[in-house]
Amino acid sequence: MTRRGSHRGFTLLELVLVLMIVCITLAMAAPSLRGWSKGSRLHDEVDAFVAVTRLARTQAVTTSKPHRLFIDPATATYQLRVQEGEEFIPLESGFGRPFELPQGYRIELRTTPESADSFIPFYPTGRTQPAQVRITSELGETVDIECASPAESFEIVPGGAVP
Repeated sequence: MTRRGSHRGFTLLELVLVLMIVCITLAMAAPSLRGWSKGSRLHDEVDAFVAVTRLARTQAVTTSKPHRLFIDPATATYQLRVQEGEEFIPLESGFGRPFELPQGYRIELRTTPESADSFIPFYPTGRTQPAQVRITSELGETVDIECASPAESFEIVPGGAVP
């Protein structure tokens, strides 16, 4: 005769109780996670802006043509352009398109007091004009991006409100 071993397992009641505890815990934690993805979006937008400034510097040196990163606070957009003759035209690659910040976000260019330009110039020598850009989310969080000297690249300001 063979003996049937007793198999231990979970009853349906035990599984339902565990699922109820998990659901209650998630329901209590959900309000505190509400702004998490929005903070992540701000960080993504800042990273994209810094990447475009690095591309502008590289392209200016590589092509030996001045580039400008135009910033339009009214539409919360920025666009990279290259000098062709006397004009600045958008790059022919995908990086020449206007980059639009999400709804409710703002961008502000802060240059030196003597310069009231709405763009950041990048020269074939690898230098640029020192400037500071502030990106503000719809929740009021701000991140400052700065180029402290003509020979440096744009970086996120340490100690800023980076999510």
